[in-house]
Amino acid sequence: MIYVAVESLYSLHGDEAPLVSMLKLCEQYNAFIYVDEAHSFGVRGRNGCGLMYELNLQKHPNVCAIMVSYSKSLACTGGAILCNSDVVIEYLKQYALTSLYSNFMPLAMLLSIECGYNYLQSDVVERRRVYLKELIVYFKDVYATNSFSQIQPIIVGDARLTRLIHQKCNGLNILLIPAYYPFVPKGQSLLRVYLHSFNTKQQIDTVVKVLHKYKKQQSKL
Repeated sequence: MIYVAVESLYSLHGDEAPLVSMLKLCEQYNAFIYVDEAHSFGVRGRNGCGLMYELNLQKHPNVCAIMVSYSKSLACTGGAILCNSDVVIEYLKQYALTSLYSNFMPLAMLLSIECGYNYLQSDVVERRRVYLKELIVYFKDVYATNSFSQIQPIIVGDARLTRLIHQKCNGLNILLIPAYYPFVPKGQSLLRVYLHSFNTKQQIDTVVKVLHKYKKQQSKL
């Protein structure tokens, strides 16, 4: 039996997995796919159910399971594995050691997750998702990247310049997440811009100004 494990959306460069093509290959080779929706849950798809739901692939017969995380969009802890197979469910019950040898999650956490699910289905959050898409398009218009997600990678290259831009943005109360060697290959240091529905276009303009200012120094290093 062949199993393919993949993230629907990767957090380093904001890449989306080619899920439609991958499932076609799974059909061809009688394989099953396990999809981690940690970074798309709450943001993509109807009611924020994830990229698999956006592509209407959640009930595909070659989908083994879909994992959602509650530590991102729901600002809680834990997660869930969603699947249609009784065999997979029973297997996890018997062999998932992290579940077998752990305590049940507190009631307060369960209530927080339930409230989070209800909130994701509200009109307020739907408007926020629409606005977030507008911010993504705006960011790509003013600073071209290859990502079509809320994760926008800024490839700087030089580690010292990456650190300098990071510190400058911190001083402006703008948090960018840096990635240096060995997290990335040498010479490929980058900054990750995580767009949120509470961000503004003015904040994006500020980031882009800083990037353009220090980008001129890159050729001198």
